[in-house]
Amino acid sequence: MGCLRMKKLVLFDIDGTLLTPSKSHKESFNLAIMKVYGVRVDVSSLSLPGMTDRQIIFEALRCAGKDDHTILKGLKDCEYALLEFFAKLSTFEKLKTLKGVRYSLEALRREGVILGLATGNLEGIAKIKLGRAKIGSFFRVGGFGSDHYDRAEILRIALERARNLFGRINKAIVVGDTPRDVESAKRVNLPILGVATGKYSTRELLEAGADCAVNNLKEGLPFLLDR
Repeated sequence: MGCLRMKKLVLFDIDGTLLTPSKSHKESFNLAIMKVYGVRVDVSSLSLPGMTDRQIIFEALRCAGKDDHTILKGLKDCEYALLEFFAKLSTFEKLKTLKGVRYSLEALRREGVILGLATGNLEGIAKIKLGRAKIGSFFRVGGFGSDHYDRAEILRIALERARNLFGRINKAIVVGDTPRDVESAKRVNLPILGVATGKYSTRELLEAGADCAVNNLKEGLPFLLDR
């Protein structure tokens, strides 16, 4: 009997890891929260990198004096409004892949690596972003901000979906650009490649606990392929 091929899964964050941050995404939060809760907020005042969409909604409304019970009552409507506003506003925005992303995704796919997502974005927003950037077809599985409030749970969901689709996963690696990405990977005992293509430097990502940190995704290919 021949050797069975090892199945490797790489789970990517989106904003700051694959794509430049979206201004229309931020504005969509403000509009959706006003529509559903009648509260004027500015989510750019929050420390956004690494937060899930649900966390952003909760934190913005908590800062505005809303209690969690009130937030939960309107959450589904707010998520729907967020997606609706983003779908409209993002048509006027050019979403760009970051340095080395397309090359790296192509290289990983050629090597038979299963590519997936572990993002705080709502699933619909993630798909719009990746579709507009023309890289959506690379990703075969994922966990999303519409699945859970907590990023570590999103990773667990993505892993479970991958196992259901592809069977046993021999190795899984996370790729992200923030200390929150690092912390969530460590909570589920997965190695993480930190990419300094967002707000944080390689030093900050290593100090947060990343197993490796690089300046861009292409530099991280040896870690992803050889790990």
